[in-house]
Amino acid sequence: MIWYLFLLATSMLGALRKSKILFTDAFTSRYRVWPWTTEVCTALQAGQYFNYCDAIQWEFNVRTGVIPYVLKNKIGIYVAGRKIIHRRKIPVFQSFEVRAQVLGWDEKFMYVLHVFHHHGTLFAVSGAKMGISRGARLWSPSLALAELGYSESPKVPDWVSRWFSEDVDVIRRFDSMRAIDQNLREP
Repeated sequence: MIWYLFLLATSMLGALRKSKILFTDAFTSRYRVWPWTTEVCTALQAGQYFNYCDAIQWEFNVRTGVIPYVLKNKIGIYVAGRKIIHRRKIPVFQSFEVRAQVLGWDEKFMYVLHVFHHHGTLFAVSGAKMGISRGARLWSPSLALAELGYSESPKVPDWVSRWFSEDVDVIRRFDSMRAIDQNLREP
């Protein structure tokens, strides 16, 4: 937990020294695998990828200037779904970069891509479906981003839509304990 908070704080503070970016700009941050983030000091532990996605998201929030808007309007940005595909392990002490970009948005979600790489070597790709809430209700990203001056979304790539398309069916399959018991039978 301390490492996670340190990672978020250093990402936000580091973002203050970097140039401002637009909401749809791609940007890159550098990190390093430390022994306490690995599986028995060999390679980055699978759950840590999500911590780095969170860290770069906070950098994004600072660099786009969206934090004052979020605080003023009392909105929350949350992860509605995240998928990751691991290609190669990132060894201990290896430096790596995460390239992130908001690919687009629709009436329900924003879609963000994170690519973990180092000098042309791909380690992992993560996609996040981000939602916005205002008070106790969901709020359209299109409305929020229009207030920030983004009237139109870039077209969400078809492969991203397909990547997240089955989420609703999976959730419906497990929406009650009875459904969980039916779909996950213990021997």
